[in-house]
Amino acid sequence: MKKILSLLTFFLCFNFLYADNVDLNKTMKPHHKSVQISCKDCHGAIPKEKFKPVQTQTCLNCHKSKEFLAQRLDFLDKKNPHNSIHDGLNLNCYSCHNEHKPSYNMCEDCHNTSKWMREIK
Repeated sequence: MKKILSLLTFFLCFNFLYADNVDLNKTMKPHHKSVQISCKDCHGAIPKEKFKPVQTQTCLNCHKSKEFLAQRLDFLDKKNPHNSIHDGLNLNCYSCHNEHKPSYNMCEDCHNTSKWMREIK
């Protein structure tokens, strides 16, 4: 009986920790999959039915700061999407980056970015 209870406890814990990741992992970005980010890392330890879109600060918990991200693309000068001449550091991550659907190049609404910008992931 003790073994059955132990085995049952193990499967319940395993299900609690990993069940939320099963279906959403199919749509996670490869770079997030490679570092094994789970749903709970961004959405918190709540049932997935209650997940809400994450805010910029959630992204910055891993990606440091807007200033750091802008500095990484500083070589683009005035074409730096993380510190643009239009919005400075004020854009939210989800203005362009989406985790569970294709990302969106907002700069391309007005500019031909194919020569200076890679695909947004």
